[in-house]
Amino acid sequence: MKRIVIFGLIFLFILLCISCNQSLDYIIDKTQWKSYSIEELIGVYNQYNKEFNHVAEIVLENETIEQIMLDSQEEVVSIWDETKSAYFSDEEWNDIKTLFRLTGMNRIERNVKSGKDVIKYIFRDSNFTTKLFYCVTDDEQDLLYHKQRTSIFQKIDEYWWVGYSFDSIAPVSTTVGYH
Repeated sequence: MKRIVIFGLIFLFILLCISCNQSLDYIIDKTQWKSYSIEELIGVYNQYNKEFNHVAEIVLENETIEQIMLDSQEEVVSIWDETKSAYFSDEEWNDIKTLFRLTGMNRIERNVKSGKDVIKYIFRDSNFTTKLFYCVTDDEQDLLYHKQRTSIFQKIDEYWWVGYSFDSIAPVSTTVGYH
């Protein structure tokens, strides 16, 4: 009897793991994620400048996303899967998904620690991360936070910065706190 119960629990655990893994519905498939050199990312920014600005405004103006960020223990909200679609209008969500598809972006982050008026577009592969920052503030503390966490932090436009780092962010997972 004890063996049957243990076997049943193991079977339920396996089913749960499979179910959780299938429930991850990334905005774009992981095979489409891209990482760029600084020069390449500047080119992507120049090509899709209008779209990057538009999506940054959508995220910054979204009060629900801001509240989630402020309420989270890590003070961060990440947009990388379909679960965030409920917080945006259909048109806004389509604009966000389009930018992911056009650029191969991994995620968008809004993080209190880095200034709540900062949006990070993150592009990564297994070892290398490039980031495009939209910083509408001139607060030196906000900029210092990013400068300390990137190998290069270079201004490319009025409110735009670019940087890169090696394995500087946790991989996308279902860990608690990564909203």
